[in-house]
Amino acid sequence: MTHRELQGKMVIKEEIVADLGLRARVGVFLLLTLVWHMPGLA
Repeated sequence: MTHRELQGKMVIKEEIVADLGLRARVGVFLLLTLVWHMPGLA
Protein backbone atom coordinates (compact mmCIF):
# COMPACT_ATOMS: atom_id res chain seq x y z
CA MET A 1 0.00 0.00 0.00
CA THR A 2 1.40 3.37 -0.99
CA HIS A 3 1.51 6.41 1.25
CA ARG A 4 -1.14 8.11 -0.91
CA GLU A 5 -3.54 5.18 -0.51
CA LEU A 6 -3.00 5.22 3.25
CA GLN A 7 -3.73 8.95 3.34
CA GLY A 8 -6.92 8.40 1.34
CA LYS A 9 -8.12 5.77 3.81
CA MET A 10 -7.44 8.12 6.74
CA VAL A 11 -9.44 10.93 5.11
CA ILE A 12 -12.37 8.57 4.46
CA LYS A 13 -12.26 7.38 8.08
CA GLU A 14 -12.27 10.98 9.36
CA GLU A 15 -15.27 11.82 7.15
CA ILE A 16 -17.19 8.81 8.50
CA VAL A 17 -16.39 9.77 12.10
CA ALA A 18 -17.47 13.37 11.45
CA ASP A 19 -20.70 12.13 9.85
CA LEU A 20 -21.45 9.87 12.83
CA GLY A 21 -20.77 12.74 15.24
CA LEU A 22 -23.14 14.99 13.32
CA ARG A 23 -25.87 12.32 13.28
CA ALA A 24 -25.43 11.74 17.01
CA ARG A 25 -25.84 15.48 17.74
CA VAL A 26 -28.94 15.69 15.53
CA GLY A 27 -30.39 12.58 17.19
CA VAL A 28 -29.86 13.97 20.69
CA PHE A 29 -31.34 17.31 19.63
CA LEU A 30 -34.46 15.63 18.20
CA LEU A 31 -34.82 13.47 21.31
CA LEU A 32 -34.59 16.51 23.61
CA THR A 33 -37.11 18.38 21.45
CA LEU A 34 -39.54 15.44 21.66
CA VAL A 35 -39.19 15.20 25.44
CA TRP A 36 -39.57 18.98 25.75
CA HIS A 37 -42.89 18.88 23.85
CA MET A 38 -44.29 15.95 25.88
CA PRO A 39 -45.05 17.16 29.45
CA GLY A 40 -45.77 13.56 30.50
CA LEU A 41 -42.13 12.55 29.93
CA ALA A 42 -40.42 15.66 31.26
